[in-house]
Amino acid sequence: MIHMLKLVYSTGLRGPEHAWKRSIRNARKAIRRLIDNYPSLSTHLEPLSERAYKYATEDAHDELSDYGDDHESFPTSCPWTLDELLNHEFWPH
Repeated sequence: MIHMLKLVYSTGLRGPEHAWKRSIRNARKAIRRLIDNYPSLSTHLEPLSERAYKYATEDAHDELSDYGDDHESFPTSCPWTLDELLNHEFWPH
């Protein structure tokens, strides 16, 4: 989620965008593998993603601020559904 937030809300240089997308793809694959190996995890993803969003906004803010990026404000709740977060074809704008 950190890199998804950076993709959408960063107002700074777009140079790291390819690395952010690679990170998102890798995370999605890792989550799919975990669900394949432990199907019962899928019932816990929604509440976990809600909690993770809070931490992701803090980390994304810190990382962007470290580079002087006065990013746009992040929404208070996650702007993406769980299906969007895990969909390998979905890219936020």
